Amino acid sequence: MDLRLTADEARFRDELCAWLDSVEVPDGLRDFGSTPTADDVPPARQWQRQLADAGWAALSWPTPHGRNASPAEQAIFAEELARRNLPRQLSFVTIELAGPILLRHGRPEQIETM
Repeated sequence: MDLRLTADEARFRDELCAWLDSVEVPDGLRDFGSTPTADDVPPARQWQRQLADAGWAALSWPTPHGRNASPAEQAIFAEELARRNLPRQLSFVTIELAGPILLRHGRPEQIETM
């Protein structure tokens, strides 16, 4: 098995790392895993907005709603954020469960607002 990154995966990592190096991380933000505390929520909300505004939220969603990232790219994303002790998202349920269901089965007006 060849575990080296493809050229596209390396470009993805470089783009992500450049963004992570340039973005201002909200005070108090930490990698809270799947269970944020009440203190985690305000900086995590700000972080989620930054991810969304920069196109790094909803990686697995198809374009134009997300980045249509491959499983390898999603793993790269998780790895790079873990290196920096940053959470991938505030809510796993919203991004990974509810969003894809709405994209597949939602009414057009629901999908339009995503």
